[in-house]
Amino acid sequence: MFQPNYVFLVPSKSSLSNYSQRRREESHVYRTKTTIFLTVILFQHTYHNLGVIFSKVSIVIMEKIVIFGSTGNTGICAVEAGVQKGLNVRAFVRDPTKLPDHLRNSVEVVKGDVLNYTDVHNAIKNVSAVVVVLGTRKDLSATTMLSDGMKNIIKAMTKENVQIVSVCLSAFLFCAPEQVPKIFCKINEDHQREFDVLQESGLNYIAVFPPHISDDKGTTCEVNHGSLPPGGKMVSKHDLGKFLIDSLTQPEHYGKICGIVTKY
Repeated sequence: MFQPNYVFLVPSKSSLSNYSQRRREESHVYRTKTTIFLTVILFQHTYHNLGVIFSKVSIVIMEKIVIFGSTGNTGICAVEAGVQKGLNVRAFVRDPTKLPDHLRNSVEVVKGDVLNYTDVHNAIKNVSAVVVVLGTRKDLSATTMLSDGMKNIIKAMTKENVQIVSVCLSAFLFCAPEQVPKIFCKINEDHQREFDVLQESGLNYIAVFPPHISDDKGTTCEVNHGSLPPGGKMVSKHDLGKFLIDSLTQPEHYGKICGIVTKY
């Protein structure tokens, strides 16, 4: 009768000891790898959350700005606001003598014509942001100066990769064309063209639509997106100039139409 032979392999004490040591080492390696893996996952999750947080909190640093229309009533106030804020201001002007002495010695004055692209391009080199306060003073006749100047500014900004611009326009743009007082119709048509060019630029623009601009001393301004604040009929040139500067570092206003009035 066939008798099977059974062979039992009984490990020695040294073998058992070596085996146990290998198991402990393997377990330690596994735990280490698991810990590293979970740490990486946790880091990625935390980094993602931080990314979400930081995407909502933008820090904008201005090194140098250029202001077009620096010698107008609001333009001078914008220059003053930039200087008071401690910014390095470049004032683009047609006639440097129209810039007050106390400002002329505090800013970089650049003489040029906004309708000359080369002048505009040179003025925009090495700046962080642009302020546009173009105007025709008391000339309300038909013009394309505002929109043509805006085209040159946007072209130069695109060329120099400057993304932030605040632009002073008019609260009449809140109205239907037939509601605009006849005396302002022609100039408002070019404000509309200027705004259209701005909207199509792809820049981080702040389109400021002020109502009547007064010479009153500035106090506190109120800003609405898409409309004038209720009850507001005018804005101090000082408040307006200051907002044109401050809004450059306030991303909540980027791509927005800002109605602004002074709170008296």
